[in-house]
Amino acid sequence: MVKGGLHEKTGRDTLEATTRVGGFPHKSGTFWTKGAIWRTEWVDAGKLSTRIRGDKDPQEIAFAVDNDGTRANAGQLTRDISWLYFQPTIASMVMRYRGSHLHWYSGETGALGATAGSTVHFGVNDLGLITVLAKDIGQLPQWQQRLWSAHNVTPEGEVSSELFEAQMMLIPASTKAPEGEVQDALNTLDASFKKRYGTSLLREHSSVTQLLRAVHRFRAVEEGGLLDLSKDLMRLFSERVDVDALTPHFTLANGEKKRAR
Repeated sequence: MVKGGLHEKTGRDTLEATTRVGGFPHKSGTFWTKGAIWRTEWVDAGKLSTRIRGDKDPQEIAFAVDNDGTRANAGQLTRDISWLYFQPTIASMVMRYRGSHLHWYSGETGALGATAGSTVHFGVNDLGLITVLAKDIGQLPQWQQRLWSAHNVTPEGEVSSELFEAQMMLIPASTKAPEGEVQDALNTLDASFKKRYGTSLLREHSSVTQLLRAVHRFRAVEEGGLLDLSKDLMRLFSERVDVDALTPHFTLANGEKKRAR
């Protein structure tokens, strides 16, 4: 039963309150009262909106385009056919963004972007540097260009051979990236085990999707990244193995005991 209420507007504020009879299990004569204050705030638009309104940033972003240190503004990158070089740390930086995307086309090429709708075709050269067609970087939104520019380096080594052949000669590589095979390998193993023994080998894990996103070679270049990568691989496989489903199908050696999970 409602005993009373309040609904008032005072300037930017709206005050609300309601009082009700307490009821069981509370003693008779008790009441519950709750209230709230709502405030309307107006946020003025900024003079510059590069991400939402698509305004052009007056501060040009420059990239190293030659090994002598020559730099070119982002607006100039779409004019010539050339490639930019980046430290592999750019991959982990980009993948920190919600909606980011990393997909492998071949053993050394793939697509990388801070959003699924703005990825670039990249390749890894023999020195482990990421190479990208300059035009592709020039077509990115400016806020993403800033991400890439922070990891830009002067050209060193050749352009990724697989990337060059795919883009210039229209010959995509037939190689496969190990990162792209992890999920299929786990699914095939689990399906084969289930077909033979009637039960799954790998337990379900809520973090599988997140772990698969994090399993890529570029993490190894970060401090402590190789150890973290190996831990995630262990979580994907070893920690998901159902020991109870596995042990009935092999014989323990004399004196050997089943290990606890």
